Amino acid sequence: MAKNTQSKRRTAAQWAEVVKRWKDSGLSSKDFAKREGLNARTLVWWSSELRRRGKRKRPARPQRRRSSTAFSEVRVVQQSTPQPAVPAAGAPASSIEVQSRSGRVVRAVGAVDREALATVLEVVESC
Repeated sequence: MAKNTQSKRRTAAQWAEVVKRWKDSGLSSKDFAKREGLNARTLVWWSSELRRRGKRKRPARPQRRRSSTAFSEVRVVQQSTPQPAVPAAGAPASSIEVQSRSGRVVRAVGAVDREALATVLEVVESC
């Protein structure tokens, strides 16, 4: 007796149920499809398609609110060797290192513009 070659049309919701049953079964796509009379490649395609559609339907990530300027703990670390009064040729006269609450480190070497540093720190904190 010939196998019915006409495939049953399913909606995306019906495929979602089939895919869920497949995932819950623990069977390979090939074994599950054989048991259910499905095409294994179609089953895998619908699994991928439903996952893609699910990602697209998720709401947009809420924008992070920028926090207003607040005081943060600052720890001054003494260098183990004192800086020479006159730096060597080409060496920076000073450096600043700031670690953000998120753990990111910003190092500014040499003369630093206050506004530029404030802008950099604001961007680092927003990441």
